[in-house]
Amino acid sequence: MGAHRPGLDGGRFPVTENILYEKKGYGAGHWGKIHAFNTTIRPKTILSAPWMCNADLPCYAQWPAGSGPDHEGWKDDCETAARAKGYKSWGDWTRIGHVEMIDAVKPATGMGGFGPIGKSPVPAPYKMENFYGVEAMEAMAANRDRPWMFTLSYHPPHNPFIAPEPYYSMYDPAALTLPANQDAMPDDDMAKYGSVAGAHKIGEAGIREFLRVYYAQVTMIDDYVGKVLNKLDELGLADRTIVVFTSDHGDMAGSHGCVAKDMPAFFDYLIRVPLIIRYPGRVKPGTRVSELVTSMDIMPTLLDYAGAPIPAGIDGRSLRPLLEGQTAPWREWAYGEREYPAPVNMKTTQFMIRGKRWKYWWNQDPTLHERLYDLEADPLERRNLAADPAHREQLDRMRALLDRWLVDSRNPKRHFFEEAMAAKTKTGAA
Repeated sequence: MGAHRPGLDGGRFPVTENILYEKKGYGAGHWGKIHAFNTTIRPKTILSAPWMCNADLPCYAQWPAGSGPDHEGWKDDCETAARAKGYKSWGDWTRIGHVEMIDAVKPATGMGGFGPIGKSPVPAPYKMENFYGVEAMEAMAANRDRPWMFTLSYHPPHNPFIAPEPYYSMYDPAALTLPANQDAMPDDDMAKYGSVAGAHKIGEAGIREFLRVYYAQVTMIDDYVGKVLNKLDELGLADRTIVVFTSDHGDMAGSHGCVAKDMPAFFDYLIRVPLIIRYPGRVKPGTRVSELVTSMDIMPTLLDYAGAPIPAGIDGRSLRPLLEGQTAPWREWAYGEREYPAPVNMKTTQFMIRGKRWKYWWNQDPTLHERLYDLEADPLERRNLAADPAHREQLDRMRALLDRWLVDSRNPKRHFFEEAMAAKTKTGAA
């Protein structure tokens, strides 16, 4: 949820931190970006209270964190460093207007979610992400003798696609390899969205610059995460700490001739994200899980390992059996739903079903194609088979499986899909 929207209802939406606090006495902390808040208040003693304060999440640190670093001593250091570089203040130093951009990317700046692409004048030590990490590490040290669940939520790699030195210069745009499916651009009204239209404007030179910055951001975050892991070692906590590294979405990164995520799509580049779990003594290093897992599985996995109750009725499942090499019955299909931000009169509901071989997604907007992909024969999703008569039987099967899930999950918007399918049957359309 965005800023100024109501917080989560704890009775309807159980929160991992709340359960761990109430059942196991865990402290909780969150630094960085989160999309569930309606206040900028952050109590000084965030580890002393239930996490969802008054059925909301004001205990979480807001993103962006006010006007700048609020840690004792940081603000003065940042202001001094900014003035030494010739800027009025730290806030002025971080302004988008000071980002260095090559000419190719300038025409697309501001298109939908398409932000600036280029070099940030603010060195990595003065980035908010660095301060979040430092705060998290200080909290780890201060609470080494009690159980806790801390979330460190870095914004990059993400819009704005800017990176400081030395990361910006680590990658030569001309030497980067573009995705093999860069020429398979969407052939429907998806072309009007920022990721498609913006990438078209910046051309190959711009896409290469985008990838340079994207890889730079990834490398910068890798360094930040490394510092946190080193701190766990230093504190002697590594062997009894579960570390989960993941993301909420991917990036087109040149795939299908697109960049960023400003498009109503379920391409694998957008929905397949890292999920790395480290738990020494329980999860053998190098373990790979080939089953279909989702972000919803993280909550029950953490609760399972902590010995806390897993709420009834949630969609996720504990990954513990898979992580520990056990054989367990598992899901055959993963499902997705998306509401693309748009004016209220636009049809923006989307549903997806994905197995190991087949993927199908449906768009409420009739100007966007229904899509079916054979991921074994076409892993780069170059050929949409939804309109191919030879795959009509598979299309019907995927539609039926999606409809079954919508019914079983009591999805409040399933009528959009059902009405669309009924209309196709009535007209004899594919």
